[in-house]
Amino acid sequence: MPTTTPPRDSIGQELLNVPFGEMVRNLGLAIADAQYALDSSSLKIAQLMAGYRIDENGAAVRDAGGFVKLGNTEYPLLLLGFSPSFYQFVETIIEVKMEISLHESDEQTTTTRDRKVDRDKGILTTLVKGHKSHVTTVTAKHSQKYSYSAEGSSLIRTKLVPIPPPAALQQIASEIAKNLKGTTESSSDIGTRVNDAAANVG
Repeated sequence: MPTTTPPRDSIGQELLNVPFGEMVRNLGLAIADAQYALDSSSLKIAQLMAGYRIDENGAAVRDAGGFVKLGNTEYPLLLLGFSPSFYQFVETIIEVKMEISLHESDEQTTTTRDRKVDRDKGILTTLVKGHKSHVTTVTAKHSQKYSYSAEGSSLIRTKLVPIPPPAALQQIASEIAKNLKGTTESSSDIGTRVNDAAANVG
């Protein structure tokens, strides 16, 4: 009876098939995209706290959401001590686990059966005249069983920490906030004030 060869060679192949390089590459791209999104969000918050935003035409306009009114004057959040939050990925771990098992069982079964033969029935008469005979039948069965399983799991852990805003950005944003203190929605020179404040810092 033919037996099936166990997939021994496929164990090493399973380990080679782990797309580790692809996982690292995809993770790096994902972190880069996430970092870009975080930085873009933080820059928008810095603009808001300075008291302005960029409209669809690319012009700087006053953003009322970044002001707090104290008495008769509205102050940008930066002038009140608020600061935009920046974040950075500092550590990333990729952990890949593979569990491969191969089980082999060899089973052999032998069945023995005795049978009486009577000469009166004409069986074996020439060999054992006048006697009764016994015939033993032996049946042997042999089987091999194989079971194979491969399981894998991956774990990705990353660490995100807050970092201080860039010093130059904080300085420029603070200067812009000073220039915009007390402005109103109808002020038409917001863009000029923003540009002048940035130029003065540079």
